[in-house]
Amino acid sequence: MNDKTQIYEALQYVRGLFRKKLPKSMYYHDIKHTLEVYRSAIRYGKMEGLSKKDITLLALAGIFHDTGYVRKYNKNEHEGADIAKKYLTTAGFGRKEISIISKLILATQMPQRPKNLMQEIICDSDLDSLGRRDFFLRGSYLRKELETRRGFRFSDKEWDMIQIKFLASHKYFTESARKMRCDRKKKNLKKLKQMLLNA
Repeated sequence: MNDKTQIYEALQYVRGLFRKKLPKSMYYHDIKHTLEVYRSAIRYGKMEGLSKKDITLLALAGIFHDTGYVRKYNKNEHEGADIAKKYLTTAGFGRKEISIISKLILATQMPQRPKNLMQEIICDSDLDSLGRRDFFLRGSYLRKELETRRGFRFSDKEWDMIQIKFLASHKYFTESARKMRCDRKKKNLKKLKQMLLNA
């Protein structure tokens, strides 16, 4: 089975899993976010000069990184790693490959503390939207999800302050993500501060 087939079949599996078991109230951590992370992981992997095999492992980690949400909301990364391990074992992957993918999934847990380049890439991919034009739209989905799933209630001012604090403290790990996303992230932060001043 070639790499593209492995990735395609894993995607189909996770799509089906999300359709059956992901709560409807997951407005941010849904299949769209999974696809964004998977595509970003491939792009940054290529930009960072990784081998095709390592890019495949990154892509698979991106596909499975949020599957733990079908079991629990908080600290879901260990659940996601377990789901990935069971699928990948059945799909014929070796222990070393499964271990790498599991550690990549666990690296996305907040606060992010990646230990190697591949883990840096998956972390940057998971927070890629911070430096994109759709940051505010994606943020509105996350706010809705937190309010629905966790019972939080944010005023517009409170939500803006949370986002300002997060963006101001966040740093992309890889040169590729910094090159692609830092300028827009700065603009998003500036706009948030202006919104707060005008509130």
